Amino acid sequence: MLGKLLKYEFKATGRILLPLYGAMVLVGLITSFFINENSFGASQAIFTMMYIGICIVSVVITLLLVIQRFSKNLLSDEGYLMFTLPVSTSSLIISKLIVAVCWGIVGTIAGILSGIALFATVIPWSDIPEMLQYIFTHLGAINSRDWLLMFETIVGCIFSYALFVMAIYTSLSVGQLPFAGKHRKAASIGAFFVIYIIYTAVASVVGVDLATSAPGAWLMSLSVPAQMAIAMMIQLVVIFILFLLTRFFLKKHLNLE
Repeated sequence: MLGKLLKYEFKATGRILLPLYGAMVLVGLITSFFINENSFGASQAIFTMMYIGICIVSVVITLLLVIQRFSKNLLSDEGYLMFTLPVSTSSLIISKLIVAVCWGIVGTIAGILSGIALFATVIPWSDIPEMLQYIFTHLGAINSRDWLLMFETIVGCIFSYALFVMAIYTSLSVGQLPFAGKHRKAASIGAFFVIYIIYTAVASVVGVDLATSAPGAWLMSLSVPAQMAIAMMIQLVVIFILFLLTRFFLKKHLNLE
């Protein structure tokens, strides 16, 4: 059933985000044709502003869609239908989280591709073979420890985004509890800040910046890969705690009125 939930969620969100990310790459490519090192005209300014604008819009819409899909499907009138499906509350939450994280990854890749497209026409074609040779030469010189660090950095960023999304889900769930009454949005916003205050306090006690996976003093005696691995494990623990809280609120104390 989780697979069906994921398919439905990807379909519902993809029809909005895929064209948006495609437009971001396309605008980056079009803008690159107007970049000129010697002058900066009106057309360059317009397309540059368009590119910056669509990048900002992509981030904002992705975030709003993450909030809207969780809130509309589970916390509004649709929640009556969703919670009658033969699927667990955990699966409902996990499907939303997986899709949100996947779109975050796709959006990041699209942003990178748009940046490459933006500068593609600036680089002379004659320089491309030399640049590729330079890149592959340096990639071949990277040792296994550096590859591990890069992998851990990428995974740590994914965990950080997943934690951010789970904090949003938990906050939205708190805002729907009966005590919030008619002030659900205010309760959700307040809950989000409370979560991050607690989150920061935990980080200071543990000695790890959970948002960046930076180690505290007590971890400095370990190798850098070990430090990052421990930091990521702590991130996972926080994500799991937020997941349990969200599931508890949805199962025991949800008020859809």
